[in-house]
Amino acid sequence: MIKPSTIVRQIKSDNEKRLELVIEATAVGIWDWQLQTEEITFNQRWAEIIGYTVEELPLMNFEIWKDKVHSDDLSGALECIEKHLNGTFDLYSAEIRMRHKEGHYIWVLESGRVVEWDTNGLPTRMLGASFDISERKSREQELIVTSQLLQETQAISKVGGWELNLETGELYWTDETYR
Repeated sequence: MIKPSTIVRQIKSDNEKRLELVIEATAVGIWDWQLQTEEITFNQRWAEIIGYTVEELPLMNFEIWKDKVHSDDLSGALECIEKHLNGTFDLYSAEIRMRHKEGHYIWVLESGRVVEWDTNGLPTRMLGASFDISERKSREQELIVTSQLLQETQAISKVGGWELNLETGELYWTDETYR
């Protein structure tokens, strides 16, 4: 006869393996922030996103993290963190640029949530994930440039465009067509 405690251990073991596979398959960086000490621990993928190994960043804390965030993105990220910590936001989520080991910046989508509180109800621990979204941000920028170029070309040539969705009847006109 199998003991219930054996089944619970097996389920936990299976869940831990499944979680490891998901983390590996999604290339997600995981971080664990102890709010009182400001110490941040992270997995190998988190370090790789910014060009390091775990061994190269053994003493990560909130001040070091802030130093790696692009100055134009820091205040917005800190505001999101603060709003999450005070309960305004259910989740911390921000798209920020972080300085890579080689000196350039990469785009990172961060999201996290408080998972532990002290006896006074104050947050003590936050867990989260980081994804490298540099490629997506690059494609977004290319789309913006292409769109601006198309608008300028239409204005110069006085040629507009339109599209009609025959299924929905929705009609889209470019700015030049309206002019």
